[in-house]
Amino acid sequence: MRRSKRHRKVWRVSKPLHPRSLDEGSTRIGSGVHNDFVTKSTYGWTTTLPLCEHNYETLPRNGTVPRLKRLCAETLAKNVEHLERDYLEFAPWTCWSLVWECVLRQGNDSFRAHQVFSSRFGRLGQFRAHWVARHQSSMGELTTLAPRTQLQCLRSEAIRALQPPHARNYRLENLFSNVLVADVVRRLNFSLERPLVVLDISAAANTISKDEYYLLLNIPGLVALDLSGSLVVDDSFLGNLATSILVDGKLAKLAVLRLKGCRNVSARAVHNLLLRCSDAFCSLKYIESEVPIPTTKHELSGKFYVNGTKWQLVNKSEPGLQVLSRLPLGLKTHTLYRYLNGMPIQTPVNSGPVLDLMMCSHVYPHEANLDDRIRLFEAAWNTRLNTRNPESVSQYCFVMNANHEISTSANGQVF
Repeated sequence: MRRSKRHRKVWRVSKPLHPRSLDEGSTRIGSGVHNDFVTKSTYGWTTTLPLCEHNYETLPRNGTVPRLKRLCAETLAKNVEHLERDYLEFAPWTCWSLVWECVLRQGNDSFRAHQVFSSRFGRLGQFRAHWVARHQSSMGELTTLAPRTQLQCLRSEAIRALQPPHARNYRLENLFSNVLVADVVRRLNFSLERPLVVLDISAAANTISKDEYYLLLNIPGLVALDLSGSLVVDDSFLGNLATSILVDGKLAKLAVLRLKGCRNVSARAVHNLLLRCSDAFCSLKYIESEVPIPTTKHELSGKFYVNGTKWQLVNKSEPGLQVLSRLPLGLKTHTLYRYLNGMPIQTPVNSGPVLDLMMCSHVYPHEANLDDRIRLFEAAWNTRLNTRNPESVSQYCFVMNANHEISTSANGQVF
């Protein structure tokens, strides 16, 4: 029986749903009212090449017929992404050194490739993390070079400027803001080489979620951390940071902390952090901030100390410490350890692997041509070079003086 028009069911054609593009940076999972979590649209950061493309150039030859050993090394370097650490166990460093040299010269030294070789040979004095091009060009000459060669020259310039002297196994890596922080922390925790980690997230401080900030407290090899400009870092975060250093032991090696431009951090929170980390056995030795802390002038030395602590306010004219505030994070840590006679990078033989990570504010696109990717990496290296800018100098710098005796009666003043 045919229903009348009045009782017929109305069929509404729903509008087609257009899924969000992965290039928008994130994908929200949930109903929209109570979302479960937000996942980033990440990129393959462990296999991304530092020069953006494979380069199959061979080692320089002197006109003679290449030896079979060199041809084999070049072939292995071209296929380094297929090498596993277990393969390296079958031959000594004298056999693999030429392969690693080919990998560096070809620009195929991705994060994964370096991790594979460093975990096996990183403790050897002959192992080096970078190959630096000897070609140094002026800005006018660089414009006439190919884009990839320009990037190689810029990268070499940054490595020469930022790598501590005699630190051959000091690796500089740039990460982009759409990297998964959880993946980075996981890989660092399970890395067989157990590197010391220098982490600078100041350029991308406000692109990281609060949960990801707390994930950073789980990197056991972290020796230096730059949180400058973050609006997420507050008094509560500093309290958890102190607990991770003193109680949990997760950050038992953290020595340098930068809090420049953290507007949600109060003077009371920084003072409490200095009070809690005033033990001579505490790893934290140097802090930079923008908030004034009550200090007291020591009668004999004439130096200013934070009330009730062993933390000394750095005098910018004091030899040895005057350059600390102007140095990039990695060189700052290197200089600090030399000043405190506990430098982790003493000689190439005794030095372990050090990983200097910097997160950039740019997003690494999923689909981009070679020129766009080269421009992204050039911007990342320029960001590193700009860390020497005088505008990045913090107003207040404090260094731990384990030999200072805390005075019980002193008139504090803000200096």
